[in-house]
Amino acid sequence: MVDRLFAAAPAAGCWLLESHVPRAWVDLNRDRRELDAGMFEGPPPEDLDLLADSARVAAGLGVIPRIVSEGVEINPGPLTWEQARRRIRQGYEPYHAALAGLIARLRRRFGQVVLIDCHSMPVSAARAMTPLAGRRPQVILGDCEGESCSPLLTGVLEEMFTRSGLRVSRNRVYSGGYITRHYGACGMGVHAIQIEINRELYMDEKNLAPHDGFAPLRRVIGDIIGALPARLSPLWGGLPAAAE
Repeated sequence: MVDRLFAAAPAAGCWLLESHVPRAWVDLNRDRRELDAGMFEGPPPEDLDLLADSARVAAGLGVIPRIVSEGVEINPGPLTWEQARRRIRQGYEPYHAALAGLIARLRRRFGQVVLIDCHSMPVSAARAMTPLAGRRPQVILGDCEGESCSPLLTGVLEEMFTRSGLRVSRNRVYSGGYITRHYGACGMGVHAIQIEINRELYMDEKNLAPHDGFAPLRRVIGDIIGALPARLSPLWGGLPAAAE
């Protein structure tokens, strides 16, 4: 449903790359090496390089998740290593090949690229956050604590969402995942930022259906996307690097 919220992107001259695989099947926002060996039959094949110290794997949220966000086990039993290879080959690799290729082409053409990684956060996660000034955020901008994009980009997006009446925070508790960290390279002209939107704003999580807030939120996001290129164009002459 997040793709529908950002559906105005192509009309505004932006690319929109949409995933067609469920995150419970393979998580595109993870390092491909974040595999939990305990989920599979037998020892891992020797040619697989696993990130054994990944906190996400330990939490059951690796590239092939063990649990959903509520802690419910996804699979009734162990998987095979061939299943892992197939999910990565069929779902993970095509997406990242397309994304990396698109970034490279746009960077060659324009010199700089802005990558906005669009996500939604569960209502339960938002409600579990410690409020700031008595209120919980509705939109979280994650720039890896200032490392994945220019602070000017984060500032512009924060201002635009705030002026639309939404409560915005930076990097708490979502500071940016694998996509933001892996592709964000300010010194090479790639500015990556993650946007997390509270599902309470636009959908009923129980039946996965949009509610009355969906259309207004889509208009807000469409307006932001439409105005963003003009807001950033004065910066293209030299977006400063992120914080060292």
